[in-house]
Amino acid sequence: MCQPQRSCYPEKHKLKIALRFFKDAAIHTHYGVVRVTAEAQVEAYISAVTASLGSATFSERETIAAEIAAYLRGADVQAGLSAEQVLEQLGTPEELAQKFQSLLPVSRAGHGYSPIALLRATFKTGATGVLIALAAMIGYWLAGAQIVFGVLGLFWELISTSINPAPSAPAAQHTVPILFVSAGAVLLATTVALQLWLRTYLRRHSPLPIQGK
Repeated sequence: MCQPQRSCYPEKHKLKIALRFFKDAAIHTHYGVVRVTAEAQVEAYISAVTASLGSATFSERETIAAEIAAYLRGADVQAGLSAEQVLEQLGTPEELAQKFQSLLPVSRAGHGYSPIALLRATFKTGATGVLIALAAMIGYWLAGAQIVFGVLGLFWELISTSINPAPSAPAAQHTVPILFVSAGAVLLATTVALQLWLRTYLRRHSPLPIQGK
């Protein structure tokens, strides 16, 4: 505060210079300020989403964060929308996190090799998923039956060899390997088919809207 009998000009002059400098800086850095603000909004939104993913692992949180960031960059460029407008379309961080959370079992199964987990997740993907899961059960049953017959054939060869040391027929010698190879091929094909279906389901039911719609 200016003292009595003293001029306030220096203080007013300094304030005027400061305001003028701030105004010039704001004009020259207008787009930079907008960009930083948008990036801050996006980072805060993504952090809130990942924080709301209760049962997600660290790797899953990182994957979801990268997916949201890539989507926001693409939506910003394609639709010409501001970050705030795009975030409003996605809803609150809690709502988006809940959508991702509901798809985590399908995502985990789709990147795994457990037949039980794959079948369980496929059964939850609608009518088409139920039909695919039933077909996959037949595939797993065929693979299991071939493995069982292969093991029985192997034991039979061992028992027959111990009883009669004479070599068995060539066709019988190749039956067991063929059964095991066939079982492995059916098992692999069934597992890959389920994985592809679950990943396709995830793309179709992504919590992030399809760009260009």
